[in-house]
Amino acid sequence: MTLNYLAFALRSLMRKRAYALTALSGLAIGIACCLLILLFVLDELSYDKYHANKDRIYRLATEVQGSAYGGIAKVNGPWGPSAIAEIPGIEQMARFVMAGERLMAVNDNRTYEYDGFYVDSAVFRIFSYRFLAGDPHTALTAPNSIVLTKSLADKFFRNGDALGQTLQFDGARECKVTGILEDVPSNSHFTFSYLLPMRDLTHPQKDSWVQWNQFYTYLLLQQGTRPEEVATKMKAILLKNV
Repeated sequence: MTLNYLAFALRSLMRKRAYALTALSGLAIGIACCLLILLFVLDELSYDKYHANKDRIYRLATEVQGSAYGGIAKVNGPWGPSAIAEIPGIEQMARFVMAGERLMAVNDNRTYEYDGFYVDSAVFRIFSYRFLAGDPHTALTAPNSIVLTKSLADKFFRNGDALGQTLQFDGARECKVTGILEDVPSNSHFTFSYLLPMRDLTHPQKDSWVQWNQFYTYLLLQQGTRPEEVATKMKAILLKNV
């Protein structure tokens, strides 16, 4: 019986080839579009899922009253340190500040790099960046240290032995390579090629409560801590200091 149905269907398609071609093309295009949409959605939902603490990581944001965009994801320098010092339930805190355009050189190999950050050393206790070489607990504790991704390390140190080497930074100082990271996955809400210790940041307003809000600030909450409670206590800190 099934074979009869198939034979009848084939004969009908052969008699109406133009209609069959249009229908099958539409079906194929529809299936392809559905698959592409599914792949896009799965990729969007995969962002930052590789972090072991993903369910406990939160970012401080500035709320702008009356603004069309609501607020920005950057805050002032003292917000993070004050939060972890005064609010119970915060396990770790780390801030990111864009390093901007910097000239980096090893011997005659010179290039401008754009995607680096100054960070607090607790960054590796919050985010699950994979170390290929170096100690995540001490990599960014000393001044003039630098952590490179593997791609950037291979760019400057082609022999593959970058750890412990030095590179010239901005033509004025030397930084010691204290860690090599696996490249940050593309399905991350931000990526970078190198990290510098926050203590090397010299901006004159880095400790201001109201000026230069250029700190992406992340908090790792303890198990059971409600983010709404942290937000309420953070507002009280701001009322006291701003």
